[in-house]
Amino acid sequence: MKPTSLGQVAVLAEGLLLNGSPDRPVTSVHFDSRQLEAGGLFVAVRSERDGHDFLPSAVAKGAAAAIISD
Repeated sequence: MKPTSLGQVAVLAEGLLLNGSPDRPVTSVHFDSRQLEAGGLFVAVRSERDGHDFLPSAVAKGAAAAIISD
């Protein structure tokens, strides 16, 4: 993945950056908090499990940000 910034992610996702610097780099994207690397973007997906339940784990692993629906 080409490094991008939180501001660019917000634009691409048609979302809002609620906190943090729009210039902060995002180095990877993960849907599974177990695979998340520091500086990565966590995408909380609702499926068999609700990805929002894993936000604390993503934060503990150093997520740069999270895309959430709530």
